[in-house]
Amino acid sequence: MVTPEMFSYIDRELKSGKNRDQIKLSLIQGGGWKGSDVDEAFARLDHPHATKPPRTHSSGITFIFLLVLIVAAAYFIMQRYNIHSLQDVKTFALALVARLKGLQGM
Repeated sequence: MVTPEMFSYIDRELKSGKNRDQIKLSLIQGGGWKGSDVDEAFARLDHPHATKPPRTHSSGITFIFLLVLIVAAAYFIMQRYNIHSLQDVKTFALALVARLKGLQGM
């Protein structure tokens, strides 16, 4: 298992001028690490972003799509029912509520 301590050790040793083979041998023989763990640590150091999933922007695109859909629906309703002012919106909403209440009574 790769640990932060192993990364720190490898980083320190690389900065001090040791090569990878020397560091690997030191970790396996002196530190008791498995060779596969050391190889994994070097691989992660070489490609630090390889283990992170790519970021998607699907939630932003979904939000924009829904916003456009709502605006388009509002525009369609306003054109269809000849709504041009806030008073028209209020009248339309009250008529719609009254109609829905009438449907509930059936």
